[in-house]
Amino acid sequence: MTLNPRAKALIIPMAIGIPILVAIIIFIFSIKTEPLSAEQILDKKTWTKKELTKSLSSAFSPQTNRRNRQKVLNHLRQQLKHYPKKEQTEIRVEALRHAINNSIEQMRLLPKEDQEKLFDSIQKSAENSYSKIQKMSPQEKTKVQKDMQTTEGKAAVDEVNKVLISKLTPEERRKFTPISKLWVKTLRSL
Repeated sequence: MTLNPRAKALIIPMAIGIPILVAIIIFIFSIKTEPLSAEQILDKKTWTKKELTKSLSSAFSPQTNRRNRQKVLNHLRQQLKHYPKKEQTEIRVEALRHAINNSIEQMRLLPKEDQEKLFDSIQKSAENSYSKIQKMSPQEKTKVQKDMQTTEGKAAVDEVNKVLISKLTPEERRKFTPISKLWVKTLRSL
């Protein structure tokens, strides 16, 4: 089959251009973007679900800039209100899942000594939460109970449990047991 010169003029550039275009598209979708800084988050006014989930996840992570964390979380919560309730829950739960997975991966990269310090820190945080609950008024306890009974609260607790059970090694779960018992005690005291 012989192609006329005009057809050749179209087919040859397409034959060269399509593989290059495919390579560019693959490259664009395969690169990971750096998380936004606190200033960039506070300046951003329009968010996709994916961007909001990723930024919330970063804000939940313990290594986040503590100085601006509250401002960033407040800004992200305002942006979250632009989505229907169901999607808000999905975004928050996915962000929580990603933050927990990320924290577990980072913990595993720490030397054993630093891992022990981290577990001690988590234990102290759980003890502080228990103390705060003990000092709450009945009205404050009722509000916390209501928050935990919402669809979002239940989904978050379920997600934390799933991730911790499926992602932690038996040794990590053993170390986490006293903390889990304290959290259960805290929840029961509500």
